[in-house]
Amino acid sequence: MAEGAFCPQPGLVLRCGDEAKDFKAAVGAGMHPFMVSYGFEGRDRLIRKSGVPEAVIAHSPRELAARLRHTLQLPEPKSEPQAE
Repeated sequence: MAEGAFCPQPGLVLRCGDEAKDFKAAVGAGMHPFMVSYGFEGRDRLIRKSGVPEAVIAHSPRELAARLRHTLQLPEPKSEPQAE
């Protein structure tokens, strides 16, 4: 297992994916899954067909970034001034 070679505590690893197999691999290895619905499999397929909990699915890159910042306890980025 490659993950074990780099991190002896899989629970500290975050894994992002866009398919049910990514979710199953993360959970099976004891990792925290971060799923996106804008990749290979959409929201409905991930939830209804694959059983992925909606709570772990981000629906946009912005939402994924916010979830990662929250999990890693990173500050919000400073907003850039709006052009007038």
